[in-house]
Amino acid sequence: MNNLVQLVRILSSDDPLLAQVPALYESAFPEQARIPTKRLLELIDERNMMMFYCATVNDEFCGMASVWTLKSHTIYFHYLAILESMRNRGLGAQAVAQVLQRCVLYPTVGEVEAPVTDLQKRRLAFYLRNNFSIASENPTLLNAAHPGNDLYLISNKNIDYCLEDVQREIIEQVYSKLHE
Repeated sequence: MNNLVQLVRILSSDDPLLAQVPALYESAFPEQARIPTKRLLELIDERNMMMFYCATVNDEFCGMASVWTLKSHTIYFHYLAILESMRNRGLGAQAVAQVLQRCVLYPTVGEVEAPVTDLQKRRLAFYLRNNFSIASENPTLLNAAHPGNDLYLISNKNIDYCLEDVQREIIEQVYSKLHE
């Protein structure tokens, strides 16, 4: 059996591959990190700056990923989740590698919670193993936009020269769309 992940770009909320996304999305992310599932599906239909992918193995759904292209051509890795029954097989690492390969010319950034709990420590370690590094342990603009949530900003390339600009773009171009 071939365990290679394929990322399939989803262009419509009617796509049958999305059938398992709501349950995965709602179980994989804490409530404060999620937008309403209905809004996530609307964003897929808008096909504006967000690209939504279903991850498959042998044409069977195994996960999801969403990335945004910011105006500066920075890529914002918003969500990645693999079905619990399919975890610990390297599928998430394959999905990350495919996203990074598709966006090789531009920095790819993401947010992770400050590593306090075991789960948060595992999430950060996952991204560090998969070509990301910590760009900021205190991205002040992002943390101000998420009171009570301490976030780290991670990146696959050095973004020291544009750290504040990237945070502003995430807030203005992504956060604003999430809550329309």
